[in-house]
Amino acid sequence: MQCASHPTYAVTFRGFSERDALLLVSRMAEFPGYEPDGLPPKKLPAIVSKSPNTLRIQYPSQAKAAKLAEWLNLLLPNEGFSATVAIDGLEIEITAAQEEEVGAADLPDATEDRTHAEAEVLALRILHRESDDFLPDEARLAV
Repeated sequence: MQCASHPTYAVTFRGFSERDALLLVSRMAEFPGYEPDGLPPKKLPAIVSKSPNTLRIQYPSQAKAAKLAEWLNLLLPNEGFSATVAIDGLEIEITAAQEEEVGAADLPDATEDRTHAEAEVLALRILHRESDDFLPDEARLAV
C-alpha cells in the first residue's frame, strides 16, 4: 500500500505475545518519520490481523526500510527481546528468537548447590564466632 506522501510498510511480528508485540508497536510510533494519515500524532499503527504469536500492522513512515531496520535492531534488545528483522520491499518481518529448552543435563546439581550453601553458612559462622543469632533458622538447622 502506498500513500502520496510516504510508503506504508506491512510489519509482521512472529513469535511474540500480543502484549509484547503491542509494546513494540507503541515504541515504533515514536520513531522519526512515522506519519499516520488523518490521525493525531503518535496514534498507534493499524492492526491488520492477529493470531496466536503473530501480529500484522500497517506502518506509514517517511523513513527508508533500512533505517527502520536499524532502529528496530536497536529497539529490540533495549526492550529485552532477541529477534531478527527481515525486510523485503515494503514487508518487514520481526521474528522472536526461540528460547532453548533446558534439558535435565543442563540443570545444576542439587548436591553442588547444597554444598555451596553449607560452605557459605560455615564462612558466616567463622566470621561471626561470638554468636549464630545472625543466621536464619533454616541456616542454623542446616549445619
